[in-house]
Amino acid sequence: MSTAYKDPKSDSDSGLTIAQLLDQLSALGNYIRKKWLVVLLGVIGFGIAGWLLTLRQDSLYLAELTFALDEKEPNHAQSAFSVFSQQLGLEPVDGGNAFSNARNIEELLKSRLLVENALRSLHFSLKDSVYFFDYFLDSLDLRRKWAPGTEPGRLWPEETEQDTALAKRQEQALMKSMYKKIVNSFLGIQQKSKGSSILNISMSTPHEGFSKHFLEKLVAEVSAYYIESKTRRSKTNLAIIERRNDSIRRAYQAAIRKRAAFSDADINLARELASAPTEKMQTDVQVLKTTYMELSRNLETAKTAVMNETPIIEIIDLPLLPLDKKSPSPLRNFILFSLLGIFLTIGWLTLRWLISLVRGVRDHETDEIQQEFS
Repeated sequence: MSTAYKDPKSDSDSGLTIAQLLDQLSALGNYIRKKWLVVLLGVIGFGIAGWLLTLRQDSLYLAELTFALDEKEPNHAQSAFSVFSQQLGLEPVDGGNAFSNARNIEELLKSRLLVENALRSLHFSLKDSVYFFDYFLDSLDLRRKWAPGTEPGRLWPEETEQDTALAKRQEQALMKSMYKKIVNSFLGIQQKSKGSSILNISMSTPHEGFSKHFLEKLVAEVSAYYIESKTRRSKTNLAIIERRNDSIRRAYQAAIRKRAAFSDADINLARELASAPTEKMQTDVQVLKTTYMELSRNLETAKTAVMNETPIIEIIDLPLLPLDKKSPSPLRNFILFSLLGIFLTIGWLTLRWLISLVRGVRDHETDEIQQEFS
């Protein structure tokens, strides 16, 4: 190495000065300039590696779907019905807002449950139907690598069919791998603007048909799950009120028939005792009538509450064939990897220079110690 070592005794004891630091940096620069051939080979090598990597990358087909979320805020009628539900011992219907904004829908789109539900569903084409997990493995040429020995419609090899636990384990592992590949590599979610309820969902895969059809199926699964989750509580309350309303209506009609039958009977109404059953039946009919009318009004309120709580997911733009094709750029990868090669090569040379410098200092100090004891 051409860098000359300077005797530390000739310097002041105050440590490394600015002039010494500049000298060392100048020496490092001279060392790197003398190794220009190594830097050049590193740049060319990394650039060629990036270019070859581009040749191995597949073109991606981009499917985009845009939808808007329309939700109505709970109004006074819903709040009144919520109070009535509590009086009946039911849960209030103004709650249940676990998925009440577009941000949470983004998380639902990336949830393992809904992605796996979409993979396990059927895709119907003009010729036949196929499971989406088979569509995934075959269209992306991953069956031989991820699921060797499996057949369409089954996620475990034939030899493990008798071992239910092992077959279930292999099925779960395969579904987990497909889920990670879709969420981490293929799926993209973008909100139009902060606070907006319009979402743009994209799916980029090497297969045009899978990009389009799986994206549509995933959004359909999320929409159904979201609507069901938002309206489950109010629908449960509505079903209970409907059953009570039907029960009161039957009791009311039976009381009317019983009162009429009793009035038609040959009874001596001149006696006070004979009129007591009539009065009792009349009171029962009036009570049942009042209860039935109140339940009927609240039944309509419950139906209105379900309608108001049901969100609307409006599809704005659907992916249309042919999809946009994104091909990797060899020139861009060559430039990026060449820049990476420059930084890594210079860093490696700098590290070697520092190691050599430290070793030189240690060797010089060892020689001085030996001279003192000689």
